[in-house]
Amino acid sequence: MNFEIRELKDGEAGLAHSLMQQSNPDPRFYSQSTLDYFENHISAQGVTYGAFVGDTLAAYAVLDFPGLADDNFGRRIGVPENELLRSAVLDACVVHPNFRGHGLQSRLCALREKHALRFGCLHLYASVHPENTYSLSNMQSIGMNVVLTVEKSGGRLRNIVYKKLVH
Repeated sequence: MNFEIRELKDGEAGLAHSLMQQSNPDPRFYSQSTLDYFENHISAQGVTYGAFVGDTLAAYAVLDFPGLADDNFGRRIGVPENELLRSAVLDACVVHPNFRGHGLQSRLCALREKHALRFGCLHLYASVHPENTYSLSNMQSIGMNVVLTVEKSGGRLRNIVYKKLVH
């Protein structure tokens, strides 16, 4: 199957939000995001990639730039304050059940890492539920490793995976 992978544009946030709702991701593994979240991660706070088959969004993946926010994972693992602005997070990624098995999550992980490198990031993070072996495997396939397990809001456990980016 051929996928066109590109950045989502202004006005396409609803496609990602709708896909998230249609896909019914396991609530242990995935927190539901708002339409505002997607709008912010198309223009202001990051970038969102989409994998399309024709006009159908088959998958999306968000790259977040947390800046100096309190929830920047770098604070938890000892990244120097002056490098927090050079951090990126592989955030939300959903593949519609009809399009799973085509390596989309893995391809979207690698694409987001390249984007972070182009923007001069030094640190790449993600959070993965300890039982989400598929996502963890995809993170490990690009060289990320578990560095910490934390309890996030609502008592949800997450492995924090990390990779030092080399330019």
